[in-house]
Amino acid sequence: MDVSVTVPTLFKREKSLRALLNSLTSQTYKDFKVIIITPNLTRNSKERLFALLEESKLDFSICIQNGSGFVNAINTALDVCREINISTDDDAILDKHVIEKYVLALMDNKIGLATGFVNYLPPFFNRTLFLYLSSYFLDSKPLTQNLYGYTTFFNRAGIITLKPTVIFQTLKRFRTLTPIGVNMAWRKEAVKGFRIPEFLKKGILNESYLALVCTERGLEVLSLKEINVLHPKSKDSLSRSKTWIDDFTKIFEYYLSPAIVNRIVPIDIDQLSTYYKQITKISLFNYPMIAKLALQTALEITINNYDDKKIDKLFKNTYELIKLMNPSFFNN
Repeated sequence: MDVSVTVPTLFKREKSLRALLNSLTSQTYKDFKVIIITPNLTRNSKERLFALLEESKLDFSICIQNGSGFVNAINTALDVCREINISTDDDAILDKHVIEKYVLALMDNKIGLATGFVNYLPPFFNRTLFLYLSSYFLDSKPLTQNLYGYTTFFNRAGIITLKPTVIFQTLKRFRTLTPIGVNMAWRKEAVKGFRIPEFLKKGILNESYLALVCTERGLEVLSLKEINVLHPKSKDSLSRSKTWIDDFTKIFEYYLSPAIVNRIVPIDIDQLSTYYKQITKISLFNYPMIAKLALQTALEITINNYDDKKIDKLFKNTYELIKLMNPSFFNN
């Protein structure tokens, strides 16, 4: 099999990247190429990065992004990856069997994308857990027949949701629509032609959009307990919130998902409208006004079929509005 490992990095965590490369050199499966994806670095950073990669003795290449941002880095990975690709962060440490187990799993042509555990926890055990649960109480029916039997799925309104009973189960393998980017792998053919919209700032559901594409192509998305990576809670993490604006932006993009999902498979507009009217009634959810703003935006985009240029302009105005708001306003 032709295998690659893609690693987006800004090369600001040299020590962490070295630890990742050490874990890659210890892999039981050896026939793979490391593809470092980075924006245009300074000359000094390029030289240090190249020296670090050469020191690892791994087969590698450095790919300079055409654009900028984390979403663009993932889209670049979709372009340059090989037949089977393992996606990870530059501050992760992979168990020595990770690549071998992913290759074995993805040799099954029925599987388009696979994910594992992070710090020995399943992919839905993260900071968005309560978002997933709150969505279930508004609409617990999957968007398509292909999503029946999934522990996490997009509902009819195009919002990701989680079955509450799953939290108390100890499953070794289960179907999920919430893979986690620090530990996932895909077959290139399974996601060929798809691009994550780059008007997104945080890309909180990047992986879920890829997973949905796979299911719409008749392929399964599996979570495998036996595949684990260690991921420290680094303050320098690209995805970790550092301010309340970051938190609000994540929540906004989470509830904006119907606009992106509708590009992959048509959502139920009436169900989204109902969702919009009821969202502030959920006691589990923080900042309901941000959610309502996002759902209103999603309705506008979906009903009017806005293109990316129009959405980008709309988003710039919305993000500026979020920056001007007082955090206490959104707790009402």
